[in-house]
Amino acid sequence: MKYSAGRRLYGTVEGKLMYSFDRATEDVPLRPYLWATLERR
Repeated sequence: MKYSAGRRLYGTVEGKLMYSFDRATEDVPLRPYLWATLERR
């Protein structure tokens, strides 16, 4: 399914890299779609 809008957010929180991706389609408004937390070892 194609998406019509997207927004990415990157940042560090308490030493961890945080990533999120929100997307919208023709039928669904912009909402959270994918997120991750990466921790350095």
